[in-house]
Amino acid sequence: MAWEVTADPLEPTEALEWFRQKVVVPPEVYRALNDKARRRAFSVAGVAQADILAEVFTSLERAIADGTPYEEWAKNIGPRLEQAWTRPRAYRTELIFRQNLLNSYAAGRYAQATDPEVLKARPYWMFDAVLDAGTTQGCRELNGVIRRYDDAFWAQNYPPRHFGCRSGVRSLTTREAEARGITEPAPTAVSPTGFGRLPDMDEWGNDMAVGAASSARSGTWSPAGVWKTAGDYQRPDPPVEPLPTQLLPTLDEVGRVAFEAALVRAWGGRFVEMQDPTQAGVQLSADYLLKHYRGDGRERFFSLIPDVIEKPFEIWLQLWQSDVSGRVAVRKAYIKLYIQAERKRPILVVVEQHRGAVWEVYTQILAREKQLDKYRKGYLLWGRN
Repeated sequence: MAWEVTADPLEPTEALEWFRQKVVVPPEVYRALNDKARRRAFSVAGVAQADILAEVFTSLERAIADGTPYEEWAKNIGPRLEQAWTRPRAYRTELIFRQNLLNSYAAGRYAQATDPEVLKARPYWMFDAVLDAGTTQGCRELNGVIRRYDDAFWAQNYPPRHFGCRSGVRSLTTREAEARGITEPAPTAVSPTGFGRLPDMDEWGNDMAVGAASSARSGTWSPAGVWKTAGDYQRPDPPVEPLPTQLLPTLDEVGRVAFEAALVRAWGGRFVEMQDPTQAGVQLSADYLLKHYRGDGRERFFSLIPDVIEKPFEIWLQLWQSDVSGRVAVRKAYIKLYIQAERKRPILVVVEQHRGAVWEVYTQILAREKQLDKYRKGYLLWGRN
């Protein structure tokens, strides 16, 4: 009797998680970001339509998870890209696929190789180029270079080193590195701008976006790129809309158990997945939100969160960069103005998203329009006319 073996493909967990942490932005926003912040963003040149960008991003996410070959991916998503470009551009379609997958797999490999236990056992890295007709001279010359993982060489030459770079890094034990021969001195090669950089752990979403926001005024964090304001985008003032649903009681009024029950009823579940107008997915988790919230009265407005996400007036993206470490934190803010029948002043509700989940909710009774300015800045991802 012959044995039949069926291999279950292993999901590249680290690569997939790295890609999922990217925020989808139009080309105009991508160009305004600095090199560090661009590693946290996803965009496609020549594609400004939010729905197409979201489709391309989702299709690449599935391709990384499922190991989809290029031909199958291009057959499904190619027509949508051509719709945005107005004519077929096969070479650009292939570049989008291969570059995003190469970047993701390289980042995933880095996460695996820098695991503390792996570094302890295999502290040396070897540059591993694909030696064929498509290999660049620069990567060919670096093939076989061996240096410690913390050597400055890798900060300038960690693959990918250029568009379409297929090179990788292989980890070695000290004995293996010495047997092959540690490269001395270290090569002085430098990758083109935007390539060859070591991933940062914040690229897997391990940043503190809320901390970035609260520390910005103290100078700890600064905008990662050139921000714009509502005036720069010539945006109209947001309209004031009636409350679409009843507000919740506060924690002080009814206690935690009763409040959670009311919140779940208002949302229709403890965990809810929805899409915003750009087709980006957003997760609502009662457990997650309440875990980070002690209660100061703002919880009354938590019933409005689904409405703010699905029907916002504007969606703003803010990328902050640490003045000390250079790490980048990402925040996405949904804003909307409401009015209560018994109040004369409008209520501003701002829902902040971090790593695909609602992280924070701000509410403010507006005494003057200028109070909106601090929320309406960064990069406008979407706005209702």
